[in-house]
Amino acid sequence: MTIGSEDGQKRQKEFFKAELTRLQRSLKDESSKITKPKHREHYPFVWTSLEPYYNTYVARFLIDAQEEAIYHPITRKTPAEDPQPGYVSRNTAIGLCDPWTDLRMDRELLPRLETPSKKSRAKGQQNAKKGKKEKPPKQGSTRLPKFPVVEFSSGKENATKCFPYSEVPKFRQEVMGRYKHDAPKKVNADYSRTKDDFYRMDLDRLDEVHPINRRHMRKAYFAYLQNTPGSKKAIKECVKDLNGEQEQEVH
Repeated sequence: MTIGSEDGQKRQKEFFKAELTRLQRSLKDESSKITKPKHREHYPFVWTSLEPYYNTYVARFLIDAQEEAIYHPITRKTPAEDPQPGYVSRNTAIGLCDPWTDLRMDRELLPRLETPSKKSRAKGQQNAKKGKKEKPPKQGSTRLPKFPVVEFSSGKENATKCFPYSEVPKFRQEVMGRYKHDAPKKVNADYSRTKDDFYRMDLDRLDEVHPINRRHMRKAYFAYLQNTPGSKKAIKECVKDLNGEQEQEVH
């Protein structure tokens, strides 16, 4: 009985190997018919490879692998004894995973991730606060703009008394008067700020730009930087100086 059962197992294994070999050949024949199209420039390339559906890695592993390596992988002593050491090296989302690796992932817990201690967190917060204090208060107008705020003294009377709708025109006149009174200061502040921003952002290095693009750069200067009368005056002077320097270089 023992001899007959061993012969039957051998015949069954040989039959399986023959079927796997036939399957491997048919898959190779089918894969040879699939050709990758030529990629044309400036056209979308939407072809997707179907290699995971006709690859022969599993069949080749089952045909060439030893019985000891398949059913008892823990007993392997050296990597050289592995018949197919790279058959599970396909790092793709639809690739196959080693059954023993899959079992280990289900049974074993992942190593615990170390979290930063309270001391390191406190130290990091202190360093962040120091870095904020060391920064200059004025970093230029290219940062996020501030919300417009109407400067109005909110004293005890203004904070507590009622503000009827009939007082709105009077309040508007008062605000407009303040705007007119502070207009020269605002123009000078915008003028100096825009001029500092112009040279701080290296916009005066127009000679480093290609001659074809210099005209477009000047238009961009006027379009994006002259938002107020003061900034408009500053941009005109800066661009005029650049035009004068370029004319001198040409002559």
